[in-house]
Amino acid sequence: MASSADRDAFEVCGRCGEPLAGTDWYPATTYVGADGAILVLSFCDEHCLAAWDDSA
Repeated sequence: MASSADRDAFEVCGRCGEPLAGTDWYPATTYVGADGAILVLSFCDEHCLAAWDDSA
């Protein structure tokens, strides 16, 4: 079962928090969390993805 954090990954931008429309395509990435879980983040555009990637 998906947690609220899982749903948030597809509902808001992982960098700026901008709401994401459910039917549009958005750039995304995965990363390994502190507990070893693979996590997914979606971004409102390529600029937020690049900025997040630069800061990670």
